[in-house]
Amino acid sequence: MQLILKGLNTVSAEGYSQFVRAAFIAPIRSVLIVDDDYPTVDEILTNQISGRSNEPSEGDKTWKSNPQQVHSVVEQFRGPQKPYLLDIHDAQNLTEDVELAGAKRLHQTDLLILDHELDRSKSGDGTLSLSIARQMMRNPHYNLVVVNSNDDPNDLFPRFVLGLMQPCVPQLSEENSRNLALGYEAADRDADAVAEIDLEGRLAELVQTPQYVEYVREPTSIKNVSNGVEPYTDVAALLESFGIPKRYWVTIVHDLLIRFEKSASAKGLMSKDDCGKLALSSGQTKWIRSDRAFITFVKKDPATDLLCALEEAILDWYPNPSRMFLSKLLATLDENGVRIQDTALKHKHALALWYKRLLGASDEELNALIEETVRLHSEELIEVVSPEVTSFAKELVKMDRAALTLVGAPPDEEKAAQKTREKANDKSVCDAVKSRHPGIDLSKQDQNIKSMFQHNSMVCSQKPKGWHLQTGHVFKLGDDYWVCLSPACDTVPSQISDTQSGEIGERLRFNAVKLHQNGQKPPSDASSGGHVFLDVEDKIEVFAFSEGAKSSPVWASLYAENRGKLRDGMKLDVSRVEKDADDQLVARCYETSVVAHLRYEYALNLINKLSANFSRIGLDFTG
Repeated sequence: MQLILKGLNTVSAEGYSQFVRAAFIAPIRSVLIVDDDYPTVDEILTNQISGRSNEPSEGDKTWKSNPQQVHSVVEQFRGPQKPYLLDIHDAQNLTEDVELAGAKRLHQTDLLILDHELDRSKSGDGTLSLSIARQMMRNPHYNLVVVNSNDDPNDLFPRFVLGLMQPCVPQLSEENSRNLALGYEAADRDADAVAEIDLEGRLAELVQTPQYVEYVREPTSIKNVSNGVEPYTDVAALLESFGIPKRYWVTIVHDLLIRFEKSASAKGLMSKDDCGKLALSSGQTKWIRSDRAFITFVKKDPATDLLCALEEAILDWYPNPSRMFLSKLLATLDENGVRIQDTALKHKHALALWYKRLLGASDEELNALIEETVRLHSEELIEVVSPEVTSFAKELVKMDRAALTLVGAPPDEEKAAQKTREKANDKSVCDAVKSRHPGIDLSKQDQNIKSMFQHNSMVCSQKPKGWHLQTGHVFKLGDDYWVCLSPACDTVPSQISDTQSGEIGERLRFNAVKLHQNGQKPPSDASSGGHVFLDVEDKIEVFAFSEGAKSSPVWASLYAENRGKLRDGMKLDVSRVEKDADDQLVARCYETSVVAHLRYEYALNLINKLSANFSRIGLDFTG
């Protein structure tokens, strides 16, 4: 009996579409059409006030001659089932200035229908629409954009990719610069077939926008030149005809991409501002996505449903389930507005107490206390919307679980299928995950380990926070990592006793345990509570509480200067007693910084382990 994935992509394509619709399309409330051929309210009223006719005349907008075409687009956003706030902007007062002073309100819309050619005096020119797209990519409000044009989307897409990019191709290293020179020197320029060809010039003609777009989509695609794969087929053929060894091809194309980028930038075809990291489509449906906007391209046709085209593009982007959950969460928060605020704020006396704490806080603790108060408010808000988002997530998961079926097994064996499905490394379940998270195959050991490390790091640690040294703060002392394991109340600067201050001055005495680095090797007993997973310097590593199962932890009483108050960058000075070159005990001070922060329950687990070590007793057994 084998549980297999029965075509998750095809079986549930329509099903997934309904969740995309709920998470991305349903939340749309406002639509703005920017098109120089569309009528605006201002235009119609101005004509009425001045007594001018709205009948078509020479030089007028084309909608007057064919109003039905515009009406068919407008009607897509009108009607009982389409509760959109619709506005039209004809781009008459927009400029090519970077700030686009006349288009400040564009970022307030949820969906922007953008005409490519906004200046009828410049046929085929999309400079202004590209400037608007750049602004969308820099707005804090996330925008959905449909570029609606008479031009072919396959032509518009690379123009926009280039126009939204800043130079990104890294410069050649010294070694690759030498290889570049060797590659050109190896060319057989005397062969009859190539004697009249300007090699460098011809190569520059062959490495243009299509090759650059492919590089932006996937930088490693540059290696495809060695196999003669598109879009490098012609480049490979030319390099081969000159007899240049393949080991130089990637370096030569790398250099050509740098040259192309410099040329495009000098011509003003690239962006002067950072539009964020772009994700690009690779199929027939064309889209560009950043963390600020999603842009798709649709050819103008009265019969085309623009919302359906947008939904198709988002589905082609294929947001993973976690993104769907978060998008639904944001949409639910936005949809319910004040109602959920009132529910989240029902404990009025607690809210008053929270604010009282802020007013009475010292300057040093205010920022940390504000962060804590905002977190508490956020958790109350999330509690209110959680049921709706949970229901959404449950339906999505149920749909995908239904696609996991037993081939050739009767229904009464579903219980056996369930047991098979629950196996974490079952190939069919991993295939289902891969379908929703392209590029991630948890049936492969290295990727499964990576997923385990990331999960464990997220659940046991968090971004360092606080204004003073706290329980669970991890800091680097010399070459070693230590974790503060004093109880939380003993680390508050204001609660240091006068007796302790008289003994050690303006210092905080605290207990710390040295963490032993195990690198990125997964421990066999990760659930034993003797390990923590920390993201340090953008690398997740596992640390052990002690060197071995039978080893005692290495602990010490340390002293944090200035009562443990943190400076900018989470820095503090820590002293410890150690021996010097003469084997004498001395106190040495080290500048360190908090690099990680265990969640409280995980820090408490280590405190308990340390306490158990302190309370162990020796028995007089022998043998």
